[in-house]
Amino acid sequence: MRLQLIGGASLIALALTGAPAFAQAVATDGPRVQDATEVGEVVVTARKREERLRDVPESATVLDASHLEARGGITNVDALLSNAPAVRFANTGTPATSEISIRNSGTARATSAEASVGLYRDGSYIGGGNIGGRSFARVDLFDVDRAEVLRGPQGALYGRNAVGGAINIVSAKPTTQQEGFVDVNYGVNTQKSEVQLVVNQPLSDFVSVRLGVDWIDQDKGFAYNPDNDLYADREAGLITRGQIRLDKEGLDLNLLVERQTLVLPALYYSFAIPPGATGYPLGLTGPKYSFPLSTPPSAKQAVDNVNFTANLDLDWATLAGTASYRTRDSYNQFDTDAMDAALYTRERARGNVPLGTDYEARALTLEENDIAFVDLHLAGAKRGALTWLAGYSFLKSNNDYTVLSYRTPTVANKSVGTTSPANTKLTSNAAYLSLGYDLSPTLNITGEGRYSSDERELHSNRFDRGTGVQQGARYIRDLEDSGENFSYTLALAYKFSPGWLAYAKAGSGFRSGGFNSDGGDSRAPKPVPASYDDEKSLSYEVGAKGNLLRNLYVTVAAYKTIVTDFLVQDDNGCAATNPVCPVLSTSFLINAGEAHITGIELEGNSAFDVLGGVLHLNLGISHQSDDIVEGPYKGRSVPQAPEWTGSANIDYRRTFANGVTAFTNVNYAAQAGGVQEIVGTPILYDHGVWDLRLGVRKDGWEAAAYAKNATNESYVLFASTTLQRWSPPRLYGVQLRRRW
Repeated sequence: MRLQLIGGASLIALALTGAPAFAQAVATDGPRVQDATEVGEVVVTARKREERLRDVPESATVLDASHLEARGGITNVDALLSNAPAVRFANTGTPATSEISIRNSGTARATSAEASVGLYRDGSYIGGGNIGGRSFARVDLFDVDRAEVLRGPQGALYGRNAVGGAINIVSAKPTTQQEGFVDVNYGVNTQKSEVQLVVNQPLSDFVSVRLGVDWIDQDKGFAYNPDNDLYADREAGLITRGQIRLDKEGLDLNLLVERQTLVLPALYYSFAIPPGATGYPLGLTGPKYSFPLSTPPSAKQAVDNVNFTANLDLDWATLAGTASYRTRDSYNQFDTDAMDAALYTRERARGNVPLGTDYEARALTLEENDIAFVDLHLAGAKRGALTWLAGYSFLKSNNDYTVLSYRTPTVANKSVGTTSPANTKLTSNAAYLSLGYDLSPTLNITGEGRYSSDERELHSNRFDRGTGVQQGARYIRDLEDSGENFSYTLALAYKFSPGWLAYAKAGSGFRSGGFNSDGGDSRAPKPVPASYDDEKSLSYEVGAKGNLLRNLYVTVAAYKTIVTDFLVQDDNGCAATNPVCPVLSTSFLINAGEAHITGIELEGNSAFDVLGGVLHLNLGISHQSDDIVEGPYKGRSVPQAPEWTGSANIDYRRTFANGVTAFTNVNYAAQAGGVQEIVGTPILYDHGVWDLRLGVRKDGWEAAAYAKNATNESYVLFASTTLQRWSPPRLYGVQLRRRW
């Protein structure tokens, strides 16, 4: 796979550098793919002010609306980030527990950890919480204007948890044009129906509204649970959104209100126990896509979000602010023993399952997460050689999280299970400042700094679900702490020729510490610590960006990151194969010492004429290496961190004399190397996935057919010492669009 990934990237790179004459605009009635020169001209807000991408001394990927539309629209985070180098989406099979990593930043899916990436929506922080708090929801991917993926620590301007980078998804705002679209999508082999409708309507010369609906209905899929006659990967529900915008004479105000109510793909897995394991002398391996689970896998999520943005041009500065209030209610039910009565009976007869295994065991997690966020900053207009920006942000979150476990009572243990409620609160205040100075017409130095102050508290307990009796002191957590942090960035940028920028920078960030609310089983080999400290990172980076040729825009970056008090997910050692503690393990967070991460990234964008049409190529490739250099896991690799990532997006379109535009889009995403967890270190499985889409467009209408995972690549998505989950098979469908 590594040779395949590198070889494929080399061939595309050769095509990029050997591209013929610069592509001229070809008239179509659909989205126009940007040429290679325009890529650097994209206006972004990576440094909380509007500026061209080519002028920002950052390693960044911007996915704009035309890119997302050419791929048929994006409704999941994995697909959104597949074209960004050094970005890893840790897919657990359900959006409820999946998460994002950038440049090998840490992950901790089964714990209360904060994300290692700053997650922003329209400038507002939306991360935090146990279920869905380390990734974006589907509502965040609906009607998107662009997604800005910033790699490397962003603590100075973005604050908490941006140790690997930050991602800001910007929704399309109302415009003064009467426009809209309807998109009907049908997944043939999953019987998944999706309809999106967006209407943009001006009310006057400076007031406009934008209304949208996203409807999903899918009862079938590929992950079948025969016991309950359902598919774990089913999805259904509704997203609604309304916006109103006033844009007049230097004042721009926008109010967005939205709601998501969805049934999500749920957590599922099957056994993968080798022969000879304790209690399983014959081993036990389940099928790929049929799961004998007595408990029906189920996940649901409701998101309510209100976001207000304001920009005021004061001539000498721009005053910008965002305020949001977001609630996320989540439900996740799963089978904790991965078997049903029939499987238990069969394997017991073979002498292959320990006596007393409870095939009715299950768990249910419930969460309500509320988060309020305010950011206000002034960006000064450039006066002479000086630029400046100063701001303040406030974050307050409240998280109620409950785990209910269900078991079959026995003579020895009459308990029907437990209830484990926990409440976590966070209040954070921060002030930040950025100063830039032109040392010469071509050389600029910029310094950024941010001071943060946090107050955190946890209250948790555990009770018998039947009797209400408290389960022991190790589950009682009444903890409070506070912390302060100063993060900074220092960057030197040099424009050594027209259109080219080289830079060197150093930057820091922190990932918030916290508490482990679950004390785990008293028989566990490892005790669960009550809390863990902040993780801190310091990164050094050099890079360059610009037009290598007129039709070839490239970005290259190399970096080294030093992480102290590195946060990793451990577990207490319980397992189905552990005779001392034969129950599901309890995961927790621990500071594992210092880790070193190094890497290099390359992106290329090219566009040129081919056979009367326009071919646009995008290439991304990255290599990362890492090592934990001290502490209890010295010599181990950082979990969920592939050594290689690579991607290619190929978009071709040609307009014929009758006004019909034919198009095709090919997207490739691959990774190789790395391990899944710090404990047991099962590998990350190498893979390369191709998505294909082709169709025609005329007079605002578009019809297309698509295949996701077109080559039916099959690999293990998740594995532990006893369980595994396989990747989705080939999924295909048809799509009809109308734009006006």
